[in-house]
Amino acid sequence: MKSLVVVLVLLGLYSPVILGETLKEHGQKVLEQIIDYATSCADSLGVSPEDMKLLMEKKFPTSREGQCMPSCVNKKFG
Repeated sequence: MKSLVVVLVLLGLYSPVILGETLKEHGQKVLEQIIDYATSCADSLGVSPEDMKLLMEKKFPTSREGQCMPSCVNKKFG
């Protein structure tokens, strides 16, 4: 019984470290996927660098291509 408590305590101490690293890795993979999708959408829609800059600043572009960009990325995520 005593060894079970020790094992549970050790798992409790190390699980956030393991889980935290897993979450970081997942976040990095999602970010890479977003960049790939955004690049693909920008190429296919013909989005200007100015519109991309606005989107990176979390501002909405005025051109139709720039306005379609978030929708395109969202559709690629499924």
